[in-house]
Amino acid sequence: MRITQKRYLDVTVCINEFRQRNVYNSLTEKDVNTSAGSFGDRALDDDVDASRPTSSFIEYQFSEFEFAKLGTSFAAAGFWRRYFSGRPECSSPGERRDASFLLWGTCENVTFTFQWRSQMLRLWRRAMNMLLTIKQLRGELEAVRVTEQQRDVEIEGLKGKLAAAKMEKVAVQNDLDSMKEKHRRELDGCDAAARKECNLARRSLAREYDAVLALVKDKLQKKKKETAAEIRLQEDVSLDVDYGLALVSDPSLSHLELPEVSGDSVDQD
Repeated sequence: MRITQKRYLDVTVCINEFRQRNVYNSLTEKDVNTSAGSFGDRALDDDVDASRPTSSFIEYQFSEFEFAKLGTSFAAAGFWRRYFSGRPECSSPGERRDASFLLWGTCENVTFTFQWRSQMLRLWRRAMNMLLTIKQLRGELEAVRVTEQQRDVEIEGLKGKLAAAKMEKVAVQNDLDSMKEKHRRELDGCDAAARKECNLARRSLAREYDAVLALVKDKLQKKKKETAAEIRLQEDVSLDVDYGLALVSDPSLSHLELPEVSGDSVDQD
């Protein structure tokens, strides 16, 4: 259906009068509160009421959507113009019906569009919050990256120190091995010298022992000889005593010639 400039002006006048009497505002406020509650977001009701559609938005809905969608006659605009001017008796039943269809269809369309805009507003706010959160997370991520870079630098420094410590450890280990080898050679030399001295001392002790043993043996031989001489002397003395006793007891023996024993002969024996 084609919209002429004259009928568009009639619709604009009707909408302006309709807006001035706050009829549309009261309807949209009720519908908007209901729609906002249906989304379960009561915290945004104040923002929704504050962002109520303007007259230009309503005019756009009347001019571009409703006439083409509902196919309503342009007489409905004239009805509402006469109604707001205080002359509703000049309208016919069909004109009033078309005007009602025009009004409620437009209100429903505006309410639906406003609900969509309210939902888009909530989604936009959520998107802004998400963007803010993403920005904060990016800042934290940059801070973490800087910290990681610092840690990487510290790790590289520690790796250098570790490599230096390993080289120092190798040098100390080499020095320790050389000292161990030196001490081992010294111990081996000391052991050989000690064994040599021990052998010399053992030989010297053996010679001294042999000399002492020979001396002791010589003394024992002399002692044996002296003991044997004393035994023979005692035997001779005992024989002399026995012989003297026999002479005393047997007078016939006094006539026998016995050899004489002197002290020199005893000593020689």
